[in-house]
Amino acid sequence: MDLYYHSELADKINQGQEGIQYLDYKVLAQILMEMETRKD
Repeated sequence: MDLYYHSELADKINQGQEGIQYLDYKVLAQILMEMETRKD
């Protein structure tokens, strides 16, 4: 959960950006994993 709450994805969902808050939770999880692997 810490990973999510400190991610850009959480900020986008919180701000209602790009309609991302309406995506399926599986899609959101996949986006989060992709964002985090790009940081490595």
